[in-house]
Amino acid sequence: MVAPLSEVGEYGGNLSVGIPSAWSWFGDPQSAVGPETLMRLASDYTGVVPNIVRSWDWEPDDKTVVMQNRVCSVLAWGEQPTMQPYVRITSNPQSHTLERNAYYWKVDPAGNQLPYIDGVTIHVVQDREVMVLKAIQGEFDLFGQNSALARFPVYQENKEKAGYDVYNWVVTDANQMGIQFNLTIEDPVKREIFRDKRFWIAFSHANDRDEINRFGSGGSSTPPPWTPPSATG
Repeated sequence: MVAPLSEVGEYGGNLSVGIPSAWSWFGDPQSAVGPETLMRLASDYTGVVPNIVRSWDWEPDDKTVVMQNRVCSVLAWGEQPTMQPYVRITSNPQSHTLERNAYYWKVDPAGNQLPYIDGVTIHVVQDREVMVLKAIQGEFDLFGQNSALARFPVYQENKEKAGYDVYNWVVTDANQMGIQFNLTIEDPVKREIFRDKRFWIAFSHANDRDEINRFGSGGSSTPPPWTPPSATG
C-alpha cells in the first residue's frame, strides 16, 4: 500500500514529459515517471524496505545477498509481464508512449489500484533551448530533471502566463555534487597523497562549501561536511 502525500487521487489524464535524448536513463523511459527499484528508502528515511524484491538474506560471508522477487520484473513491451507502473506501448526517436499497467501491484489506502494517470507521453527534444522554450510555453505537464538551475528565473517569469507552477524540489539523494580523488592514479607521489587521510581532512577544511553553493546552485543547496568516519580515525 502507498500512502498519499495529501489525499487519495482520482483516475484519468495523460502526462506529458520532455527528455533530451531517446536513450535518456539508459534507454528506460520508465525513469521519467518513477521506475520501481529492488529496494527503497522507508518513508521516514530510517532504513531500507522491500519493493520489487519481497525479501533478502545475507550469506554468512557478508559479501553475497540472495533476493526473493515478487514476480517477473522485466521492462514491459505490450503484453509482457512487468512490475513497473506503466507499460511501454510505442517507442521511436521522437517519443515514447506508456499506458497504465493493468496488473500493477500497488494500491492506495482506499484499495484503489495505482497509478492514477492513464498514460504518459515522453517527448524527445534534443535541443536544450527548444526544450526550455516548450517548457515555458506550458507544453509539458512535468519538467524538472532536464531543466537547468540557471534557467530558474526564466521559469519563474513565465509561470503565470503559461499556467504552470515552479517548485524548488528537495531531493532525497545523498548529494548532488561531490569531489573524489583517483586513489589508483598512476603517479606514485599523488597516489600516496590521495590515500593519506591527513590530505582528506586538510582538503575538507580548505573547501569553501558556501562559495561552491553560491556559484554552483545559486545558494539553494545545503552544504554539509562529507568525510567518512573511518577517514578521520
